[in-house]
Amino acid sequence: MPPDTISVQTIKNGSEKDDDYLTEKQREVLELAVSRGYYEDDSEITLKQLADELGIARSTIGEHLKRAESEVIKKAIKDSN
Repeated sequence: MPPDTISVQTIKNGSEKDDDYLTEKQREVLELAVSRGYYEDDSEITLKQLADELGIARSTIGEHLKRAESEVIKKAIKDSN
């Protein structure tokens, strides 16, 4: 009888290293956002400007940032326990 739920986990090189929790694109987008001051309180940089710099759609960079932020937050919570 098949299981009720299926869970997929990605394992890289047999273990999860500290820097493996973000994809290459997530890391690239997040680093750009931070370097351009996107997360600063008085930031005037927009997702559209970041997207144009990378040559991708605004919705795409928004999704990459959302997923990267989620992974960073999960890692921070995990590391604090």
